[in-house]
Amino acid sequence: MARLKRALKRVAKNALMLVSAFACAILLGIALRSTRGEPGRVSVQHQTPREPPSVSETPAARTQATCHGALKRAGVAFRVIARGQAEGVAWPIMITGPVGGVRIIGAKSPEWNNYLDCKLALTLLAWAPYLREQDVVSVEHYSLYRQDATVAGTRKPSGHASGLAFDLASVELRDGRKLSVLTDWTNRKRGSEPCTKDARDGDAGRRLRQLVCDAVERQLFQTVITPHYNDAHKNHVHLEIGPPDQGFVH
Repeated sequence: MARLKRALKRVAKNALMLVSAFACAILLGIALRSTRGEPGRVSVQHQTPREPPSVSETPAARTQATCHGALKRAGVAFRVIARGQAEGVAWPIMITGPVGGVRIIGAKSPEWNNYLDCKLALTLLAWAPYLREQDVVSVEHYSLYRQDATVAGTRKPSGHASGLAFDLASVELRDGRKLSVLTDWTNRKRGSEPCTKDARDGDAGRRLRQLVCDAVERQLFQTVITPHYNDAHKNHVHLEIGPPDQGFVH
């Protein structure tokens, strides 16, 4: 009798284990089907997406699509320009709204003067946070794109011919003041280094020079030509992007 009782206990224990295992299998199958709606396929749970990286963390665009995507994520309004309308520009666009909270002001006519390569737009976007820190609300340029533009005295194409250059004329501050290269860049001794402090600079000149030289220090622009270089740049600073090792600042 004692042996029979022990045998019955073992049978009952094994039966309970089988029932438990079977119940777990059924519940697992239901869970898998409910997560994907397809039997036998496991659903991968994705983490909540991170906030988009800041501009300083965003790598240089490798394709036109990634460049456009970066501008869209940053909320920059722009219009894509057909390449036939901007010959020489790899990824032509026209900015139609603020860039990183800073207005970009150019000539209303001709319109093509405001065309630029998307890569230059990304550079302006990277510059915008510092401009805002310095109370800049808008920047004005004399030209972006000029088809067949060449470097003075040579046949070498200028950055303007490919929409990669920005001729900075002036900036407007939050308090309404306007800083002009022509009138406020007072220290313009020919051949001297532009990114040095000079006692002859007034407050406006120091602020304007600081904006340009900070962009140089951050390596946002590789070719920078100021009023120190020649008379052709007496009213603007030429800011151009190019290969990182290009480095021409005068």
